[in-house]
Amino acid sequence: MKKKSLTALLLSVAVTSALFTGCAGNESSTTTSGSNTGSASASSGAAASSDDGKTSKISGELEVAVFSNGELMDKFWNTVVEEFNSLYPDCKVTLNASPKIEDTVRPRFVSNTPPDIYYMGGTANADETALTQDGQFMDLSEFYNTAEAIGYDGLLKDNMAVELFNRSGDSIYGMGFGYSVWGYYYNKTMAEEYGWEPPTNWEEFCELAPKIKEKGIYPIIHQANTRIIWDTA
Repeated sequence: MKKKSLTALLLSVAVTSALFTGCAGNESSTTTSGSNTGSASASSGAAASSDDGKTSKISGELEVAVFSNGELMDKFWNTVVEEFNSLYPDCKVTLNASPKIEDTVRPRFVSNTPPDIYYMGGTANADETALTQDGQFMDLSEFYNTAEAIGYDGLLKDNMAVELFNRSGDSIYGMGFGYSVWGYYYNKTMAEEYGWEPPTNWEEFCELAPKIKEKGIYPIIHQANTRIIWDTA
């Protein structure tokens, strides 16, 4: 089976709602209009095809490098790999998990031997930008637009906000594998003093924010020392 297809298949198991990327590496690739698309044969096994051209057997090997900083995350990643290997016994997925995965993977991009799938930690913004500009990541646009959202209705594109992805032009080079909800505290005394009703949704906050600013007060403050905060804001 094409390694590009096998990579997308594993992504479909791992993506449930930091950043997943498929790596182009030393595979054959074609660059068109600034977009890099990697394609290669799997390192072992071959896909058998039926008369209608659809794949009837999935086989091959993949290496997945992930950020993992504790027992709970290790358990999560091992469960994903075990479930995938159970569903597709002719596939072999090798997991490389570390709290310093960026340090492990960075020289491998230089030597053109990157892993097939790479999940980087939330502080690796410089690596993400540089590797994207260097054409090291596979374009995941087709996967995003056609893959089923397992456990949800519809496709990934119907359930995931593309605005939060690593993108360049119309191409997608990285996808979040999970979402979380962040909350804000507000100054109750100040709200009562100025007669502001606490907003119950984002639209109401956007309506209130200019009124707060008119009083010389910043509507939102946050630590802003990691990129993930800026994406949320």
